[in-house]
Amino acid sequence: MNLSDHNNSWKTFLESEKCPPVLGLAPLSDAEADGIRTLVHAQLPTEPGQRFNRLLSLLKHYPAVMTVWLARVAGQAYDGNFGENFERLVGVKIQIPARSEFVKTFRQCCFLVGITTLDPPQMGVFIHMERLLFQAGLPLCHVEHFANSMRWVERQFSLPDPNLADAGQDLRALMIQSPNLTNVPILRRALTGPAGPLICEAALRVALDAEPLEINPTIAQAVQGAFEDVGHGMTERPRAPFLRLAVDFCSLEVVCPKQPASLIGATGLIWVVGGMPQRVGVNDETVFPVASQGHFTVEHRSGKVLHSTRRHCRPCGQDGSLLTRRRFAYPRTRPFWNIQPGRVVTMFETFCSAKAKASLSSASKTHSF
Repeated sequence: MNLSDHNNSWKTFLESEKCPPVLGLAPLSDAEADGIRTLVHAQLPTEPGQRFNRLLSLLKHYPAVMTVWLARVAGQAYDGNFGENFERLVGVKIQIPARSEFVKTFRQCCFLVGITTLDPPQMGVFIHMERLLFQAGLPLCHVEHFANSMRWVERQFSLPDPNLADAGQDLRALMIQSPNLTNVPILRRALTGPAGPLICEAALRVALDAEPLEINPTIAQAVQGAFEDVGHGMTERPRAPFLRLAVDFCSLEVVCPKQPASLIGATGLIWVVGGMPQRVGVNDETVFPVASQGHFTVEHRSGKVLHSTRRHCRPCGQDGSLLTRRRFAYPRTRPFWNIQPGRVVTMFETFCSAKAKASLSSASKTHSF
């Protein structure tokens, strides 16, 4: 295949529903990436001063394959000195004054093939290259740390429901707490960037096998390897209760969400709130008011759920009291909220989890608030 053939193939892929949200997630195999690199290097002139202009020309003539390939190269060059690594892999010296033109052309070609690019919320020293790193997604040299952090989240909290709109954001917020990222600041920075939730959402679907998904094979293999001993049946998870601001804007309530039907046993579903059992329908969402006591326990009993999770939550202000101000609605889009109705009130949630033994005939899910 020549570059034109590769470009037509990737153009079709990027226009399809299989197109990933970040080009670094594209299912470009190592063999194909090496083949594209060989074709690109063959097109570059021997005169060093002309190689940069030729690279821009190739990018404009073959935008689909070149943007996918350059995003992969960026993921490979992410670690250490990104600029030098990227130039070595591409085979072109990109002078600092020319980086603006290169990244501008790259982003224009992304737009031509229907790919959106975003700026980091806070630009670092290397402004132009950071815009390129959005499409790289992850530093591929740390993909094992990424996968192990996902597995840590699964063990500690259970993974978010992949069908929720904020699943990627929720998973990222939990992964940032992983000890696997303590000594990997470059991976932590990649996750906290604008591409972080998109990458986490795609990896979540791979881990849970929620639907067929074609992504970067390096990432897919690492995630599947981290979860290979989990077994089947992960596609539906027990849904944990959560705290939210009540409709009167002066108190809190705990929401016990509807549970997947496949996880409900013959005995039905029972929520035990503060020691009081409450039997509810399979399709019901149940809401309980939260009194001002220090904490209370919510227990989920079902004949098929084999995970036990305890959740601690403490809402507090400067005086340690519950929220008492007015007219503020806060959707639950993160595992924590920062609320400032005249004063700062922060509600923290931390989690710990333990696997229930498979021999139990009726397992429970306990949450302590």
